[in-house]
Amino acid sequence: MAEKIDFSKVRFLIVDNNSLSAQMLEDILRMLGTTAIRRAADSNKAKEALREGEIDVVITERELEPESGIQLVDYIRHSSESLDRLMPVIMLTARSEEHTSE
Repeated sequence: MAEKIDFSKVRFLIVDNNSLSAQMLEDILRMLGTTAIRRAADSNKAKEALREGEIDVVITERELEPESGIQLVDYIRHSSESLDRLMPVIMLTARSEEHTSE
């Protein structure tokens, strides 16, 4: 039997400019037992939160401003300011088209 994850010890950052989507994600995480959840409405605020540390997983929308979710992941993976270049990232999108350009 698979070991159960204790979500109460996982610290999440939700990055989404749509407050309803962000709230839905936060509600789901809380139902799973997560207690440490931060939210950022844009990529600049997300970077500030990441520089402050104490985040284990990022859940980000692909379509962000002023930089996209793709660019946020690039910052996490390659910036000298990044505290954890191997941080798990879950990227979401509301777009239903098969092809999207960056």
